[in-house]
Amino acid sequence: MPKVKRGPKPKTAANSRPSEAGGIWSDYPAPESLTPGASIEFDRLVEVLRRAGTLEKTDYEVVVNAARIKDLVDQAYEDLATSGLTVLTENNAGAQSVKSNPLLAIINSLTMRHRAILNDLGLTPASAKLTSVATSPAQVSNDPLQEFLVVG
Repeated sequence: MPKVKRGPKPKTAANSRPSEAGGIWSDYPAPESLTPGASIEFDRLVEVLRRAGTLEKTDYEVVVNAARIKDLVDQAYEDLATSGLTVLTENNAGAQSVKSNPLLAIINSLTMRHRAILNDLGLTPASAKLTSVATSPAQVSNDPLQEFLVVG
C-alpha cells in the first residue's frame, strides 16, 4: 500500500490562486441584475477588497449580496424619509392608533445583515484587527510557536 502524504498540497501553478490582474474578478463584473445603486456598491466593495489585499480570497456571491443589501437599506431610508417614522393604523372597530413605521424594523434587520457581511469580509474596525498581517520587522517574531498563536 503506497504512503499517502497528509497536509496541505505544495503550491504549484496548477493549484494556486490567480493573480489580482486576472482571476475570478476579471471574469465576473457586477451582475446586470443589480440596480444602479447596488452596482455602484459592488464596484466600491471590489475596490476596497482589492486595496485590502483580500479580493482574491473573497467569494463573488458574498460581494453581490452585500451590494444588494446596502442598496435595499438605502431604498428603505429613502422611503422612510417620505413616509415618516410613524404610521396611522385602524383596527376592525375603527379605532385609530399611531405605530412605528415597519420600515424601521426592516432597516434594522438589513443593517445587521450588512454589518455581518462587512465583518466577514474584514471591512470593519473590529474584524480588521483579526485579519491584519505583521508587516514591520518589529511585528515579526522569531518565536517558533508564534505561527500557532496568530489569528488569521
